[in-house]
Amino acid sequence: MKSNILSEFKEDPLLSIIDFLTRYFGGKKQFLPNSDELENKGVIELLERLKGKSKKETLSNLLEWQNRNIIFWTDRMYYSLILYLLLIISVYFLPVNDVTKNILAFILVLMGIVNFTLMLSYGITLIATILIFTLWVFSVNPLQAQKFYPVAQLVILSLIFGAFLALVGYLTLKYSALKSRIPGFELKDTFNVSLQVDKILKYRLAVCKDYAKLTAVLLHNLFPNSQIYFISIPWHVATGIEVNGKLYFLDQKLPVLTLDSWLRVWNRKTATIYQLKVLDLKNRKKLVLEKRGIAKLANHSMSVNTEKLTEEATKQLKINRTSQKETSASKIPFLNFVKCYDDEEIVVYSMARAIKLKLENELCSNFENIEKIEIKQDEEDLIVFAYLINKCR
Repeated sequence: MKSNILSEFKEDPLLSIIDFLTRYFGGKKQFLPNSDELENKGVIELLERLKGKSKKETLSNLLEWQNRNIIFWTDRMYYSLILYLLLIISVYFLPVNDVTKNILAFILVLMGIVNFTLMLSYGITLIATILIFTLWVFSVNPLQAQKFYPVAQLVILSLIFGAFLALVGYLTLKYSALKSRIPGFELKDTFNVSLQVDKILKYRLAVCKDYAKLTAVLLHNLFPNSQIYFISIPWHVATGIEVNGKLYFLDQKLPVLTLDSWLRVWNRKTATIYQLKVLDLKNRKKLVLEKRGIAKLANHSMSVNTEKLTEEATKQLKINRTSQKETSASKIPFLNFVKCYDDEEIVVYSMARAIKLKLENELCSNFENIEKIEIKQDEEDLIVFAYLINKCR
């Protein structure tokens, strides 16, 4: 049965293709946890520190912890894709016939979908072998070899392969220092399709699929009777939970988002929703991904109730001073923050937490000197004016 909290309409062709790859060609392995990860010792210990007095506090705690402690792993996000494309492109410059090229490219694409790390390993070996063999042929008899292998084709292939080796060398040098701080760090995890939860907690590095997996494990353990979801668009995935018949999404950092605000943040009108199912089979849990439908942006409004948000932020900051001392205002912009807003208790509370966190980062020790705050909307941005007690008169 389709969830009654989703809007259904004609599916987007691109989303349909991604859904097919996700469910049937290993894409779900990137963010779907396994039964062992659900009971990870590090996760259980973390939960004890993050449980709040209410759901809104607990959900905000999860995001704030990720915000403070996990760094977005840029190299894992982009370099793996660059290396993947270089391998696929290089196949079409190999000195082999067209049929062989198409077969090799097809094999690499399938291997990339199933296991990216394995694909890189075999891909490098394959191309390096053909390249070395070709170089040997040229060295033995270059004039005769040019009848079969054009020099321009070999040069282009050499450049691509050289760029590939340069990127691998760069990553090796860059992460040698990290290995000294984190014993057991493996460079191959930069290219791994799925990073284990214990490694996410150990490395404190992640991309969206890693955040989504970790968040799903945390939410399942905190709220075992609640429905857990994943929301997916091209090149991105996040985790959601159903609270009182409404979907809320936790996407790497504060604030918690509703379905509409999540779509606005990512400038999307549609997204695919999956539900995480945990089945008990012979005393062992099995996790499956069930498609629940296509979600559509229903509310385009981006008007913020600044009075309500200011009131909640004031409460979070515990501002109750009534002194008449001279104050100075600090102007703190929150770019594109209006897209996050929805007039929901959980969202407003979480946005206030996000404002508090940024004010702490911006004002440092002067954070304690905040006399009052004002929040104003400037198109898609929010501007927070923090009035500080002026101690130097």
